[in-house]
Amino acid sequence: MREEEDPDHPDWFGKIKGHERLHTVDATTTSDQLREIYNVWVETFDADVAEIGYVAHQSCTSQLANFLTTKSAKILDVGAGTGLVGEELKKLGYDDVDALDICEKMLEKAREKNIYKKYMIGAIAGPEVIQSIPANSYDATIAIGVFTKGHVKAKGFDDLLHLTKPRGLVCVSVREDVLNDPAYGLYQATVDRMESEGRIRVLFRDLVEYHLQHDRLKCILFILEKKE
Repeated sequence: MREEEDPDHPDWFGKIKGHERLHTVDATTTSDQLREIYNVWVETFDADVAEIGYVAHQSCTSQLANFLTTKSAKILDVGAGTGLVGEELKKLGYDDVDALDICEKMLEKAREKNIYKKYMIGAIAGPEVIQSIPANSYDATIAIGVFTKGHVKAKGFDDLLHLTKPRGLVCVSVREDVLNDPAYGLYQATVDRMESEGRIRVLFRDLVEYHLQHDRLKCILFILEKKE
């Protein structure tokens, strides 16, 4: 094994292509470990995901626009990263969008694009978010490329719903290869439970494009309406 391929080498993360670093994450990956991955990756992130044909930020926001018809809607972009989703929302005419991410360096890159009103550092269920964002604050919450391997587990649906206004929308992509993985809390079963409890109405649930190249993976897009 070459030195730059050895995961125990201190410079390993800086010597491999950005998206390949995510091959190391799984259901046991911590927020601190993820933050370190993105801290190292930030400068080449946009170019790297474009190289593998990542298009979820486009395919998912275009679907959301079919249901979120008020352009003045207040939106929270969860896991905003460098602002890929925010850029698409702006193109679609939404101009009241806040950003939340665990990685400050990623948000610094997003800030350069001048697409969000607020930039907040923290995890969706972290104390800093719970203390700073009241319940029922947003007309829509969106998390694209976030409910995925090594990232946010199924409980995140409840956390997004908490921040969303009654009759507001929750828009979430879930990679198809972890949709029914018990290690991540069973995303599909969680949505089914929330629906059976009368907490949500499922407006959209279907496969949409995720990677056009690389593994050609698709994701399940959920667009949920929070019931009053």
